[in-house]
Amino acid sequence: MKLDFRSAVSGELSGIPYIVSYFTVSEPLIHIDSMYDHPSDTTTELWSMPTLLGKRYGTYTPLIILTSNNNLGIEEDAYCLKNLKRTTIVGKNAAGGTVKIDKIKVGDTDFYVSVPVTKSVKPITGKSWEINGVAPDV
Repeated sequence: MKLDFRSAVSGELSGIPYIVSYFTVSEPLIHIDSMYDHPSDTTTELWSMPTLLGKRYGTYTPLIILTSNNNLGIEEDAYCLKNLKRTTIVGKNAAGGTVKIDKIKVGDTDFYVSVPVTKSVKPITGKSWEINGVAPDV
């Protein structure tokens, strides 16, 4: 099976467990990601899902993910599946990015800055895809 992420420039955190779950087994559940949100000082864990609405492809269906250097948020899925040794990444190094950005007002001015406020840490690697993106295998 092939997933083409080459034109995908963004993703949604809530979608990560769905995509990863379709290409893993139902049990045991897999801790996919931990998102630390600086403003609220909270961590949200993302886990694989035991049941899905569609067909689960499990670990036996070969999976290839196509990437480009324009990819941002969707690469969380590719990073997870790559580090679970579930896919081969083909293409260019993904651009990296951040999970969540907030606009913060600068003092009593009309100026705002956009600042990353959430950090993704993968339990599999202890690292994040955010700075360096996702390196292809091919």
